[in-house]
Amino acid sequence: MNQDQQILSYWSPTLPQLEGEGATSVMPIGFIATSFTFNAEFFEEECLTRFLCMETEKENDGAAFLVEREEKLAGLKCGIVLIDQQHCKGSRSLRWDLVSCRVPNGIQHAKITLLYWTNAIRIIIGSANLTKPGCCINQEIFGVMDFSPEIQSDRKFLVDVLDFLKKMVRDFSGATIQGRFAELDKSIRQVIKDWGIEDIKYKRDEVSCYPLFVAPGKPSALSQMDDNWTSPSPADTAIIVSPFFDPQQTEVNPSQLIYDIMRRRGGVEVDYHVVAQPVNDEKEEWVINAPEYLVKANKPDTQDINFFGIEETGTNEDDRIVPRPLHAKSLWLGNDNFEMLMIGSSNFTSAGMGTGKRVNYEANIVYSMYRERIRGGRKKMDGAMVLGEELEEGKYSFTYKPTGEDVEENGGMNFLPICFGEALLLKVGDEFELQLQINYKKIQKGTAFYFVHNNVEQLLLSNEQVLDQLNDDVLKLRWTENHLPDHILVSWEGLETKVIWPVVIDQQISLPPVEQLRDLPLEALLQILGSSQPLYRLLKMIEKAKMQVTIEGKEIQLDALKRVDSSSFLLQRTRRIAYSLRALRERLEKPVFTKEMLEWRLYGPIGVACLIDAIKREAESKAEQQFFLAELSLELTRLNPRTTDYSLPADTIKNAIKKLVKDLVQANKEELQNNDPITRYTAKALQKALEHGDVSIT
Repeated sequence: MNQDQQILSYWSPTLPQLEGEGATSVMPIGFIATSFTFNAEFFEEECLTRFLCMETEKENDGAAFLVEREEKLAGLKCGIVLIDQQHCKGSRSLRWDLVSCRVPNGIQHAKITLLYWTNAIRIIIGSANLTKPGCCINQEIFGVMDFSPEIQSDRKFLVDVLDFLKKMVRDFSGATIQGRFAELDKSIRQVIKDWGIEDIKYKRDEVSCYPLFVAPGKPSALSQMDDNWTSPSPADTAIIVSPFFDPQQTEVNPSQLIYDIMRRRGGVEVDYHVVAQPVNDEKEEWVINAPEYLVKANKPDTQDINFFGIEETGTNEDDRIVPRPLHAKSLWLGNDNFEMLMIGSSNFTSAGMGTGKRVNYEANIVYSMYRERIRGGRKKMDGAMVLGEELEEGKYSFTYKPTGEDVEENGGMNFLPICFGEALLLKVGDEFELQLQINYKKIQKGTAFYFVHNNVEQLLLSNEQVLDQLNDDVLKLRWTENHLPDHILVSWEGLETKVIWPVVIDQQISLPPVEQLRDLPLEALLQILGSSQPLYRLLKMIEKAKMQVTIEGKEIQLDALKRVDSSSFLLQRTRRIAYSLRALRERLEKPVFTKEMLEWRLYGPIGVACLIDAIKREAESKAEQQFFLAELSLELTRLNPRTTDYSLPADTIKNAIKKLVKDLVQANKEELQNNDPITRYTAKALQKALEHGDVSIT
């Protein structure tokens, strides 16, 4: 539990066994996160950079930052963020998926983060949204659970989180994202099995911990806490921290129903820790931001309701007083023997606690313990909560005005109807196609689509075009724009503002690389492959190679010593390319941790396929081209992939390379039928690369 340290620090692999010398070997595998409000730019620059273990910064490194982020995102098995539909917006990289959660009678309010590195898995559940206020400014609370071969946390905790995330993905996304999550889910379940992580049976002298979820069709949070109450005596005290409440009193208010799970005979105490402002500097009178009905609930005969004021201020790094809005949510239940604390996303509202007709998706962690068995346990519990100062009865008044980014009741927002499925972008040949999955029988009258480029809205399909082309459940559009859309806008008759529809890419490897890595010349590729430095550190060299001035395909050399045309000397060119091919083999032999990372190495902008294209494009002759391709194929036969406990097996890598060579053979099959010496040499080299395959050149 933590409400002092910034949640951003936990996006980095900060486990003790990952610090120090071994930290640089940690590789990100995948992530999935959920939030109510969201800021895509903040998420990419602050959260993802930490998760990806990036060395560059956007402000200081510019293009190098983009190149490093591109390469590391391209190697992820999966990256998904699920956001409530009214906050699912913002430009982003298509290398991670944004899902709009359309809850029919509630909101997506859970805040879960699951981070998966090569030798560690981390789960963060709390109150903070993926925004700057949530991660850097507000008073928040969150809990962290780590899993690794060295940390044997509770397997059931992780499995329960995966099951809940699986439900959310199934409820709110299409087949493409469901498939990606399935791969991540399968990998995590297998790795925790390999690590020997098992279910924990907590003893009476241990603090137990389990996740508690609220969702349509599930029992309320109060019912679940009551079911897990293991003390023979019910709770007699409740401590509630919440910035939001139901505005009106009803039978399903949690403030009413909490008495159903507390002691029925004898005194009970309920303490509300809420936002309060002093009327004057002397702080003799207070105004509480909470509904007055909290003191009017049906209570046991002997009861005591107290209010504690939390001021929404704090100090920054310069010790200056700054605004710090209360956003933490917690519920403590206890008696003289046993206590239970729930922290997370659930406000003390009927939707947040799951007690009414409107039910949100919420995520919490519950900690429980027997007081006499754990020394200092109560102090630890208190230290985890955001608590205020007790207000003297009669010295405060009520005025409830829900404010801030977390107001649950929606004020007439327009949402994308359920009849809209997945907006899928996929590559068909050399072009991209946008496939809009729509139930055309239920489409709204006057539906039209728009896209945004350079902050300018442009019409994609008018209503007449939609009606003309939509005759089944998939509307296919050839995408002719230079940029790829991360979302489109939808409008229909009677709609005041357009609705965002996030776009999903079919396969990550089909995305064009960032501008700095596009159409690299052979010279740049050879220098990159000959270096052991990471790609983003070679950016200046890449830019220099791309900026060389050419006239009719011939380079202008200003250095007199370099004006001699040595490029025609096959021996010298062969030596340079042979050196680069050996370096390429060494790159391919390094451990690879996801199939996406393998695809990037083979088909990415500095991969084998791009090298083949550059050789074909820039070879001086057909004979030279075939000779270099033969040398490349022979180098691939010598490949001996290195593996670790967390990497892909060697056979997987070899089979992927064999497929690439097969494709090369098929693309050059006719040319390889010639009988000149170079062609015969090339054919033999390619056949050797396929000696265990089922494709024959002759």
